[in-house]
Amino acid sequence: MKYLKLPVYLFFMFLLAMSSAQARQDDHRLPPLFKQLSVAKDLMEAKAIEQAIWEIWMTSGNDAVDQLMSQGMQNLQYQNFKQAYHIFSIVIEIDPDFAEAWNKRALVRFLVGDLNGSLQDVARVLELEPRHFGAFAGLGQIYELKKAHQQALSAFEKAVRLNPHMSTVAQKIEKLRLLIKDQKI
Repeated sequence: MKYLKLPVYLFFMFLLAMSSAQARQDDHRLPPLFKQLSVAKDLMEAKAIEQAIWEIWMTSGNDAVDQLMSQGMQNLQYQNFKQAYHIFSIVIEIDPDFAEAWNKRALVRFLVGDLNGSLQDVARVLELEPRHFGAFAGLGQIYELKKAHQQALSAFEKAVRLNPHMSTVAQKIEKLRLLIKDQKI
């Protein structure tokens, strides 16, 4: 993938230096949100809490990085995967501790079939944010495609422990448990 031309890259580096980035995954609002998510009474409450978590994860604390993330998300939405990959890679270069940039690039890699690259990016997400239920769900999908059923099950179970309201993931867990049980017979 190509990188931005040097003057554009330097401009973004200048903007980065102008504002201080804050560690999103270390945001003081996250621990109580995760606690609330684990005890949410219904799906509507859980989805609102989940949305608040995603908003914190998506905000870098730097206007230039946030603008790039927005552009990357727009490209992702329109399935312009090459450009989305390029933009998320630039964000990672500018702010390598921004877990959500790694997560979005992992998603792009997954969508274009680069499962090994996606695995590498997911690993970095989970180093930075070990509570990232979305990354665990993505990890489970990768392992599922690789026919690594036990690893897929483990990743999905971690996702649901962090966010017990992921019904699609819970269904995958049940199917994998049955599949693994059948394979042992």
